[in-house]
Amino acid sequence: MYPPDPEKMKQNWTSVCALLSGILLALCYPPTDAWFLAWVALVPLGLVLTRPKMTKHCWSGVYLAGLVYHLWILDWMRTLYGGVGLQGEYVHAWLITGQLGALLFCIMVAVGRRATLSAKLPVGIVLPLVWVGFEFLRKYATVLVDQTGAPWLSLASTQVDQLLVVQIADLGGEGLIGLVIAAGNGFFYETIVWLTSVRKSPRRWIHAASLSIVPLGFLAVVAYGTVQLAHSNQAPGPVVCLMEKSDLPEQIPTRANVLSSKSGLATNLPLLFVWPELAYDQAMLESQSEKSKQGLPDHVQKHTHQEPLSNMLAEAALVHQAGFLMGCERFDVVQNQVQRYNCLAYADPVSGQLNCYDKQHLVPFTEFQPANAKWLQISSRKNYQHGQDAAPFVLRSNDKGKEYRFGCSLCFDVTFSEHYRNLMASGPVDFFVQCGSEAADQTGHMSSMLLRMAKLRAIETRRPIVRNTHLGFSGLIDANGRFFQSSEHDSEGKPQFLDPLPLDSRTSVYVRLGDWVSVVCLSMLSLALILPGVSKARSLQQWIGYCLGRRFHTPYAIKNRHSTCRAFSLLELIAVIAILGTLALILVPRVTTSAGKAKTSVDKMNRAEINAAVERYYIDKGVWPANNLSDISADTDYFPEGIPVNPTNGAAYVLNATTHRVQVSGGGGGGK
Repeated sequence: MYPPDPEKMKQNWTSVCALLSGILLALCYPPTDAWFLAWVALVPLGLVLTRPKMTKHCWSGVYLAGLVYHLWILDWMRTLYGGVGLQGEYVHAWLITGQLGALLFCIMVAVGRRATLSAKLPVGIVLPLVWVGFEFLRKYATVLVDQTGAPWLSLASTQVDQLLVVQIADLGGEGLIGLVIAAGNGFFYETIVWLTSVRKSPRRWIHAASLSIVPLGFLAVVAYGTVQLAHSNQAPGPVVCLMEKSDLPEQIPTRANVLSSKSGLATNLPLLFVWPELAYDQAMLESQSEKSKQGLPDHVQKHTHQEPLSNMLAEAALVHQAGFLMGCERFDVVQNQVQRYNCLAYADPVSGQLNCYDKQHLVPFTEFQPANAKWLQISSRKNYQHGQDAAPFVLRSNDKGKEYRFGCSLCFDVTFSEHYRNLMASGPVDFFVQCGSEAADQTGHMSSMLLRMAKLRAIETRRPIVRNTHLGFSGLIDANGRFFQSSEHDSEGKPQFLDPLPLDSRTSVYVRLGDWVSVVCLSMLSLALILPGVSKARSLQQWIGYCLGRRFHTPYAIKNRHSTCRAFSLLELIAVIAILGTLALILVPRVTTSAGKAKTSVDKMNRAEINAAVERYYIDKGVWPANNLSDISADTDYFPEGIPVNPTNGAAYVLNATTHRVQVSGGGGGGK
């Protein structure tokens, strides 16, 4: 009997360690929710990073670990709309997304090995850098596949109930939380190495002293969280009423009056009524003209002779002097093309004017067909257009003279932090409203993940979020990420009142700087991969050859010809290109489009100014101004310096004939 091959045993052990990390990472997410495993899940992966030689057998274990990790936490995709086993409608999308995640997982390991073995960086430093970079690349890589991305996969989402830890999200977002978690894993790995070190030397105690930095950093995180949770300087905001799909606008007058008297809210009536996503079963048309109805789908044509939703909402808003936010479908006809949107329609409580927010981040194959995934032959259930613009809505109170600004999001919008940062950048925001419909989720995992994302968004922006989701978690999330669930709607569909919202005025570093933590980690990784070749190459040509896979002799190797410098592997070269490409994708548009963004901001300000002037004109004169704004532009009381033009294309502003909101000449509906 032959003795076991030591090298093969090491290969098997490497594969087992990689697979163990994948399993531990998967267990951190629903349904197991073993959040504490996140702090040790990457420790076995540290052994893989320090392995001198990786065979195909070892890489197979790494790939399998990434596949188990991603398929487990994406299992809700497999069961969407009643999917069972491998017979579901979205099994193909589930498998392909998991395989993409597994490939990125392998690239992460390859980059980590390069930084550990070539750059001689300790695992305690490499693990946080590669993990934050991996999560950032995964988010944008999946955007290239399905145009939506998978930001809900972040390790930070597993810690949302550990409020002392996640308060640092307002400093660096999910990237900073992931950095702290990965640093904890690196600390445990280095501690194990230190304790099992055979050689006793003075450097061993230097190593121990350096390890103490991580616990001190964690104590700083806990101290910061304690200070933020103790913050109590909050101002009372508006009372919000959460409605269900059965609560149609025409039923509100009787119900609202009865519930107000029963609840003791006669002196503090709701200022905002909120419905879930797609709560209204009739479509809202941008125009009621016969010309605009041509080409509309049959199920929309049958509603064109009924009272428009915009009129119903406007009337209810004026009667109750409260804002009405309704989830519905919106159809618009632009240049004889019918465009369909998943929309939130908002009626202003003072003027009754209608504003629309169109969902920006749609769900692949459920709400749109990705252009680069048609080969999957999965038909989309609905064909929505992506919303292009988002601006906060204004909620005004007649009796108290107060004014609030709130931003909106629909369903998967909440998983994208940049959506909330853009809303905050467009003007002051007092709170957010998130509407959703989670009836398709058979497992409840998606509902749980979306709630976790909403908690992170509240902490990142330091603004409360009102959630109203059909068959999901509805209630209030305060600026510290604490969730207060509303009581379930009763059999009569009775609306639920939220107490005056606790408005927070704290500023957020993350809102101003964005994903700076991820960019720094990716930059440091790029330097760790490139600098070893720069230091050993004597010329640019020699360094380029090094990067392309050629071997060259180092100065030491001139004396010892058996010593050469190892070149990049294919995975490492792909990783470098991916990192540099992602950085360019993030930084270049921000530099080149600054002028365009400035013009867009001026355009939004112009529209808001004109809309406000139009409302004042209606209140003063009792009629709406002409659609071409000729009468109001000639009145110096409204525009002393003349009415502005659109800075993006030089076109004059005109009003929509139905909504009396600004739209660009030749464009779509305004007020969105």
